[in-house]
Amino acid sequence: MKKYLGEFLGVFFFVTAVLMSTYNGNAGATPWAAAAIWMGVGIALAPISGAHFNPAISLAVFIQKGMDRTDLLYYWFAQMLGATVASVFASFLLSCAGGLEIIPTQHPWICSVLAELIGVCALVLVWIRDQLQPWIRFAASGTALAAMALSLGSGSDWAFNPALTLGRIMMGSLTWQDMMLHLPSAFAGAALACSIQQIFTQDSK
Repeated sequence: MKKYLGEFLGVFFFVTAVLMSTYNGNAGATPWAAAAIWMGVGIALAPISGAHFNPAISLAVFIQKGMDRTDLLYYWFAQMLGATVASVFASFLLSCAGGLEIIPTQHPWICSVLAELIGVCALVLVWIRDQLQPWIRFAASGTALAAMALSLGSGSDWAFNPALTLGRIMMGSLTWQDMMLHLPSAFAGAALACSIQQIFTQDSK
């Protein structure tokens, strides 16, 4: 139970930080806010749940036989619940500041698919490196997250995380149609990262 709570809290803090930074006038700093909270909370909660904080990372761990199917489903539930609660909390805080009109963004579907796939692949590829100590893992993956958000964000209203996509949907900046693009792209990116990792592992033997 503690590990599911760890995932819920990690996603809650991560999605809250990203949403508040995006919609309170600091959108340009959002990639750095995302990286900072990812690293800080990740290092703190890694001993509890492994600190996936992303359904795509959990899928990659499952593919690599690091967790069973039941754990995977519970992790996904905890992560999406954390994102839902975070969006409600962020909406409340923004309403305290007078509210904000959020207009859904529009991107060509192919841009969203490719940006999410490449962004998630980079994030997961860094995260699943077994040789990394937890603090190095989260420093490296946080840096990759910020770099991908800064470089690819204009093509997809970046998420690189289905839980964050859900949070953005709840806030009104994305639609459920975006989830239909982001979710399979994220999972494909995770699978691609696992395949690349397997090639590296085989070549090193």
